Amino acid sequence: MSNWFVSYTRFIAMVFLLFVVGGQCLKGKQRKLLKSLLFIALGGMQFYLLRRHINFYWAG
Repeated sequence: MSNWFVSYTRFIAMVFLLFVVGGQCLKGKQRKLLKSLLFIALGGMQFYLLRRHINFYWAG
């Protein structure tokens, strides 16, 4: 089972800098609603894509 997540780790590492830059742009208290909505949307998408990857629906 440990070999299943090898390519997933490689793909998530490609977008790591996007999260760092996004965090810098969204810091501050005035953007709290936007941060919450973005966290929910991206977290849901991450869970959805992880589930597809685990079930081998990521290709094609």
